[in-house]
Amino acid sequence: MISFGWSVSRKRTASVSVEKLKLTSFYYEMSGGLKEKPDWYFKSLPLTVSLYQNLGNPDWRITPVIGVGTSLYLTKTRTRMEPSQESFERHLGAGIGAQATLGLKTKITDNTFVLSQARYRVVDGLALSIHDSDYRFGLFDFAIGFGVDF
Repeated sequence: MISFGWSVSRKRTASVSVEKLKLTSFYYEMSGGLKEKPDWYFKSLPLTVSLYQNLGNPDWRITPVIGVGTSLYLTKTRTRMEPSQESFERHLGAGIGAQATLGLKTKITDNTFVLSQARYRVVDGLALSIHDSDYRFGLFDFAIGFGVDF
């Protein structure tokens, strides 16, 4: 993840970030040592606008933060049509999502930082292109990002 933040107040930061997200079913090995492609994958490039609140003194080197954000997901999906065949359905799309975060902001210099965070996201990865509820899901993950404060 790469993030750019702007100080709104002493303890509040607005940010814009971009990252690469990939979720996939497990690969499995068939008899004879052949490897099978996963049944599905979801690849996305989320563009996120967030607001973070420092829970401690912003002058501390490590500061706990909470945040909320909304995202635009540019996605590519692939789903196996039949369990025993190599036929796949593919979609390109865009969708929206929201997230809540809890993390630690660690200063590297006065203007650069590392943001380590646990996030809960609600992702609707194809909402703007097709109506397919299979790609609407919740996700709990961890992320580490590098950022610059302006």
